[in-house]
Amino acid sequence: MGGGAGQWVMLTVDAGECYPPRPHEPRVASREAMQQPPSTPRCFLVEDDSFAQNELAYFLTDLEFAVTSAGTYDEALRLLDQPEPFRLAVVDLRLRRDGERRPAPSPEHGLDLIHRIKQSAPGTAVVIWTGYEDQVPAVVSMAAKGWGGLAYVIKGSLPEELRTAIEHALLGAVYMQPGLRQPQGYGAALLAALPPDIAPLVERIAAQLDTLSPRELEIAALLMSSTDSIARRLGLSPHTVRNHIDAIYTRLGLKEPVAAELRRDTVLTLALIVRRLQ
Repeated sequence: MGGGAGQWVMLTVDAGECYPPRPHEPRVASREAMQQPPSTPRCFLVEDDSFAQNELAYFLTDLEFAVTSAGTYDEALRLLDQPEPFRLAVVDLRLRRDGERRPAPSPEHGLDLIHRIKQSAPGTAVVIWTGYEDQVPAVVSMAAKGWGGLAYVIKGSLPEELRTAIEHALLGAVYMQPGLRQPQGYGAALLAALPPDIAPLVERIAAQLDTLSPRELEIAALLMSSTDSIARRLGLSPHTVRNHIDAIYTRLGLKEPVAAELRRDTVLTLALIVRRLQ
């Protein structure tokens, strides 16, 4: 279970599920929806440097996204109001307001925008594209809300690194670019970002993960998706998956709700992140 700082944790299953159902609830699709041809996935690009914005737009277009771009925080808010959520958002953290010329002094506008995106459409994958390495705790605190599909990449990285981050975010993973400077380690940063009454529980569950079987660990890593999706992914029946889930929670002593209405699948997901990113 241990791993290097560059590892990632799977939170959801199907890359095609832009807006996944609540965990372990069946999803019903109409016949008309099933017959519709797949549309070009839409990407929301928010970058206040015009040159970098153009370069990223070309890159994302090559990945077969239909790109909508914004150059300021205010413009991004206006464009965010869409009939359907975006499949992917690539967001710079330090965003200027309309009319401002100087670079933004803090990441508050970018972080606020990401929260708005995730609150309105949790299934939208978000890649944070920034020149700063000090916002990892903010990202892991988002993971503590049960939000998957998050990636953190430093500007100036190779295109392949950005492509890797996008792929992981689209799968629902929490991905931190290898080599980010975090003296505490990612797991410790996550624990430090959690509420004081939650962190000890997550740490305890992380220490108990070795008691799970290999199959149970596979399923535990996918709990943010639906039972049917887990079953398809692993080639099992939904009934078998539900039995495994019950066994996992029983062995770890996780009851619902665990604390402050926090879902137990979120607690287990956080524990997996802590364990794998230590």
